[in-house]
Amino acid sequence: MRQYSIIPWPASYKALYNRTQHLAIWYSRITIHVRPQDTALLPVATGLAEAIRQIMKLEAVVETTTERPTNMHAVEFRLLDLSRSKLGPEDYRFSIDKQGVRITAASPAGAFYAVQTFIQVMTLGLSAEPSRVLPMMRIEDKPRFSWRGMHLDVSRHFFDVDSIKKYLDILALHKFNVFHWHLTDDQGWRIEIDRYPKLAEVGGFRADEEGARYGGFYTKDDIREVVAYAA
Repeated sequence: MRQYSIIPWPASYKALYNRTQHLAIWYSRITIHVRPQDTALLPVATGLAEAIRQIMKLEAVVETTTERPTNMHAVEFRLLDLSRSKLGPEDYRFSIDKQGVRITAASPAGAFYAVQTFIQVMTLGLSAEPSRVLPMMRIEDKPRFSWRGMHLDVSRHFFDVDSIKKYLDILALHKFNVFHWHLTDDQGWRIEIDRYPKLAEVGGFRADEEGARYGGFYTKDDIREVVAYAA
């Protein structure tokens, strides 16, 4: 069985091979279906549409509809009742076959992690231009650990807000769910405090090895922006 670079490797993976074909080809407009009762998934579906446009260079639109996809140029989201489903809040089912792509989850978080898997899968077919090749597969996945965190020490080395967002994107792609933001230490104070402004104005900077002023700090608006982006 061919192994694809899905990180972390899902709990269950099955390649859907047959005698003639094991690849789905995307070459036209992609429609993403979200049922009217599943509008909580619209932000996730919108994020997937943007990823398809950026990675596959194909038009992708989100439609709220009860119609089931009829061809492989479609993605279908389905949200199950968490209280009745066997799927946990971060679990998902994901498949690619001749009927398209199907993502099933019991919460928006589960659907989001399915999309991260799909983004990794999409990068496998970029050499097949102008077509986009997707391996047919069926995945059922759930986290092994509920706390999956990464730490970033911005006290010793300052990163601007755009860099933090890129870091969060990488964490999300690999299904981490906790961001430990190390904002204060003896080598730098990185968070604005109204009552004690010099903590950041003075403590946020130091001389580098060549004697130049080095550092920075985050305003309260910066912190809010990062927290909102992570959420």
